[in-house]
Amino acid sequence: MARVTPIVFLPGAAGRASFWQPVADRLADLGPVHLVGYPGFGGLPPDPGIRSLDDLYHRVVAGLPPGPCHVVAQSMGGVLAVRMAAERPERVSRLILVATSGGVDVARLAAEDWRRDDRASLPDVPTWFADDRTDLSDRLGAIRARTLLLWTDTDPVSPPSVARHLARLIPDARIEIVPGGTHSVASERPDEVAALIRAHLAAGTAGDLGQYWKRVARGRDFRIQAVAGGGRDQAIGLARDAISASRGDILDFKMFSNLSLCLIVEVAGERVPALAGALAALGWGVEVDPAPEVLAGRAGEPLQGTVQLTFPEGDGRLEIPTPAVPG
Repeated sequence: MARVTPIVFLPGAAGRASFWQPVADRLADLGPVHLVGYPGFGGLPPDPGIRSLDDLYHRVVAGLPPGPCHVVAQSMGGVLAVRMAAERPERVSRLILVATSGGVDVARLAAEDWRRDDRASLPDVPTWFADDRTDLSDRLGAIRARTLLLWTDTDPVSPPSVARHLARLIPDARIEIVPGGTHSVASERPDEVAALIRAHLAAGTAGDLGQYWKRVARGRDFRIQAVAGGGRDQAIGLARDAISASRGDILDFKMFSNLSLCLIVEVAGERVPALAGALAALGWGVEVDPAPEVLAGRAGEPLQGTVQLTFPEGDGRLEIPTPAVPG
C-alpha cells in the first residue's frame, strides 16, 4: 500500500487545534490530517511536565505520525516547526509557515510586540510562552524542506519584512502574500490559504530538479507512459489506486505545469505488467519499457521506475526527456 504523507497542523499561541480545521477540511483529500493542540492552551488541561517551549517542542515531536510529514504552522507554532525542520529534517517533508517569527528577533524587522496584547486576550495560557526568547537564526540554513512562507500585507505582528528575512535564510523558501488579511488569515480565509498550500504540496521547483532526475535515473528499471482520460484529479486518483492494487509504493512525484505528472514508483518485477494492464483497462493509451515479459522475469525483485501521466486537456502532449544514465 502506497504511503500518503500526513499533514500536521500546529496552531499559534491560542493553542486551539480547531484554528486549522477550515483549512484542514479543504485539504483532507490529500491524506491524513493531524490537528495539534497544546496542553494548557485553548481549553486543554495543563501538563505539569510542560514548563517551557522546549518541553512543548519535545511533546509535539513525540506525537507526530510515523515517518515524514508535511508541517503547516501558525505564529508560535512556526517556531516549533522551524526547529523541527532544522533538527529533524527526516520528519519534515514540506514546510508551510504562516505569520510567524520563525524563531528570529522580529522587533528589528518593524514588527509590533505581540506579548502584551496576547497576555490580555489569553489570560489563562501559561506565562512561559510570552517569556520565551528562542533564537533559531543560526539554524534556518539547515532546513532542507521546501518551504512556503504564507503571509499577509496588513499584519503588524508579523509583517512581510519578516517573511523576506526568513526567505533569505531558509535555502528553498518562497513567499506568497494574501492581501488584506490579519494575523489569523489562515482561519479567516481558508479557501485562499488552502489553495496556496495545495499548490505548494503538489509543485516542484527548479532548485531540486537535479536531485529529482537523479532519483529517476536510479529508478530506471522500467518506465510506463500513459495518456490519461477524464479529468486530471480523477486520473491521478485512479493511477494511485492502480499502484496500490499492484502493491507498489509511490516514492516521489512531480507535477509539470498542468500537463503531466511523473510518479517514482517501487513495485515487484512481476507486478509491473499488471500495473500497466490496470492503467490500460481504464481506456488509457499505455506504453511500457522494457517489454512486460522482461519485467515479469524479474519476479520478486523490488524494481524502481516511473509512471508518467499526460493529460489530454492540455495543449498537446508534454514530453519529459528521460534523464541520461551513465554507462
